[in-house]
Amino acid sequence: MKKLLVLFVALFFCGAVYAGSPSALSVRGGKLVDSAGESVVLHGVSMGWHSSWPRFYNPEAVREVADVWGADVVRAAIGVHPREKGYMADPAGSWKCLEAVVEGAVERGIYVIVDWHSHAIETEAAVEFFRKVAARWGDKPNVIYEIFNEPVNDSWEQVKEYSVRVIEAIRQTDPDNIILVGSPHWCQDIHLVAADPIAGYDNLMYTMHFYAATHKDELRTRTEDAIKSGLPVFVSECAAMEATGDGPLDYESWGKWEKMMADHDTSWVTWSLSEKDESCSMIRDGAVPATGHWTDGDLKEWGKFVRNRLQSMKKFDEIGDGLRLNFFGHGSVGFEFGGKYFYVDPVSDYADYGRLPKADYIFVTHEHGDHLDAKAIEALTKPQTVIYLNGTARETLGRGEVLEWGESITVIDSVFWDGKDEQGRETGGFEQRNTFSVEAVPAYNVSPAQLNFHPRARKHNGYVFTFDGTRIYVAGDTEPVPEMAALKGVDIAFLPVNQPYTMTEEQAVAAIETIEPKIFYPYHFGGTDHRTDIGKLQDLLSGSGIEVRVRPLE
Repeated sequence: MKKLLVLFVALFFCGAVYAGSPSALSVRGGKLVDSAGESVVLHGVSMGWHSSWPRFYNPEAVREVADVWGADVVRAAIGVHPREKGYMADPAGSWKCLEAVVEGAVERGIYVIVDWHSHAIETEAAVEFFRKVAARWGDKPNVIYEIFNEPVNDSWEQVKEYSVRVIEAIRQTDPDNIILVGSPHWCQDIHLVAADPIAGYDNLMYTMHFYAATHKDELRTRTEDAIKSGLPVFVSECAAMEATGDGPLDYESWGKWEKMMADHDTSWVTWSLSEKDESCSMIRDGAVPATGHWTDGDLKEWGKFVRNRLQSMKKFDEIGDGLRLNFFGHGSVGFEFGGKYFYVDPVSDYADYGRLPKADYIFVTHEHGDHLDAKAIEALTKPQTVIYLNGTARETLGRGEVLEWGESITVIDSVFWDGKDEQGRETGGFEQRNTFSVEAVPAYNVSPAQLNFHPRARKHNGYVFTFDGTRIYVAGDTEPVPEMAALKGVDIAFLPVNQPYTMTEEQAVAAIETIEPKIFYPYHFGGTDHRTDIGKLQDLLSGSGIEVRVRPLE
């Protein structure tokens, strides 16, 4: 049985938006904000010195930290002074490294910091460099300029004079992208900057760096005081060990720093994606490939910690042009597509749904309380909201339309666009856009000891969504079932890994090998005595070509 819904929506288009572009950023009231004036907090990873670890300056590494780790900013640390390989000695080779990272970030739709990684003033070289950067990428909202990594022996007056020269050079071409200005003494004397910031230019922020095992209450208080005074602060380099870049990780001090930054909506970037024999380098050694697909065994303790922290904070992914995946927690996910909002198993424990956009469509997989929440559904419902669910959920909720296994709905937006060609002739008309379909598929247990959790006879649902050709499988509570073999062309799969109720790690891998999606999101994991081993999932699928993305879906 197939259910077809046809919608006719009149939309008028007058231009195109750059695919994958993030929002243009600005500074208002001492805060980083997007084009709508909403606060933005970036979290990401810095490359190591390009002159020492150029092999990591490639688009595949950027893709790994963006898509798999969940970073929304990456920092290209273009070393200025190292002999032979630094920018001063090899500008062409340095530019090639920078180009690979910036273009990779633009492609992934994340921000990129172009870092003049120097400890001493080189005014003329910096002016020339940033003028070239602005000419090449100044029209891209992705780009953030960091014009002086860490002044060491220069006073704030000297740094300020230098900074104004570089800012003027950038603003000749790029009037509005964010510029990060260094502060004296390894970017720690932020109090001197707060007392005398640069005037006359918009969208400036000032950098502070810390290493948590060395820098503690004194620098935290100094930084917090600067923020409270209204100074826009951006932590463009930080880590949890000593300022030498080595030694054990101080998780207690890091936690205090992270709380302070979160309290003040302060962005931070961790140091560093490199393989140096020290604890701040995230990659184990030179035998590890530079192009991503890194397992736990490829990463040092700091690399695993940073990856896990970034993944735990990543609340959404942009998939292609116009499709966004939202992660609320456990079994609750959502999609934005064609101006419409889709929610799957919304549960109040995982989001304040009263503050989110109202639902166009709500899908419920089954009646269990961690999947069906009448309060969350009521908070999301507007008069036009359509609710689809399985039969047992319909009995519990008392409303909605039942989708049986094998049934599907298709929604077509017929879009009218208006336009004229160069001769003034009308070129408008109707075309189909933003078409999506949803099919209900089986979800149930097969292991003898688990048959009472999700019996086949109760016909719990999974759903396969198709958004303009992108197919997303949200499995619901299930183990690997024979019907999965019929799922074809799945691009993205959400599978539950939650013992004893759904799959083991090995079962999830077997199901993924059957379905063969491009991207696998483990979801509905944790919350029981059995702790899902996400690292094991990643290791078991290493080399399969299937990307495992971990997001806050415990």
